[in-house]
Amino acid sequence: MQDFFYVLLLIVPGLLLLLLEVFIFPGVLKAGILGIILTIAGVILSYTMFGTFWGTVALSASFSSIGLLIGVGVKHRIWERFMLEDSIKGGVNISQPYDLLSVGKQGITLTALRPSGTAEFDGESFEVKSTGGFIDQKTPVEITQIKGRQITVKPI
Repeated sequence: MQDFFYVLLLIVPGLLLLLLEVFIFPGVLKAGILGIILTIAGVILSYTMFGTFWGTVALSASFSSIGLLIGVGVKHRIWERFMLEDSIKGGVNISQPYDLLSVGKQGITLTALRPSGTAEFDGESFEVKSTGGFIDQKTPVEITQIKGRQITVKPI
């Protein structure tokens, strides 16, 4: 019975790490790789300790469990609890008069800069980028650099 506990001690955390990778840490890969290693180790341990039949049962149960848990998670939209809901909305006019802008010109942010967003200069809105960090909405800013259509600003 103690051997069965060791198999479960590998498979269950492995499956939980795979779920964490799918729903909470997508793209990180560390939890997913560790989950796969633990699950495979548990299945191999099951084959070596209990034989082919119980090893196959452990393998089938692992695949079925992860499929069932992902299916339930997708059906109940579990990932939405962990997603960022804020978004920056706005658009930029492509035919803007960039020649009216110069380094040192002052304006105000229309959206939060995280680190990019929209700012207004002389009644025209432009897509801008902060020199570093976040700048809140309605913060006075000054142009520090203009490269083509890329405008860099800093808070005043």
